[in-house]
Amino acid sequence: MLGAAPEAGLTSAEVEQRIAACGANEPAERARRPQWLRLLDQFRSWLIGILLAAAVAVVVIGEGRVLGHRRGRAARPPPRRSRVRRPGGHQWTTKG
Repeated sequence: MLGAAPEAGLTSAEVEQRIAACGANEPAERARRPQWLRLLDQFRSWLIGILLAAAVAVVVIGEGRVLGHRRGRAARPPPRRSRVRRPGGHQWTTKG
């Protein structure tokens, strides 16, 4: 197929002749993409886009709601009295 005997291989003269005719047996160099383009390629999938959108929604909506809840609890004083169940029925207790 390639014109070489499998048992003996090529002679040095045949090797030099083939290199002169066809060139060295080396892969061609490819231009490398910059790192930042390779990073952007990671986000081309529609599934990644959905996950990123969900993460942004959690940060915008979820965190705002948690912070608002904490501020609301801090602004509202705790109740001074509460109704509790005791063996004799319900009673009102005071804080403390």
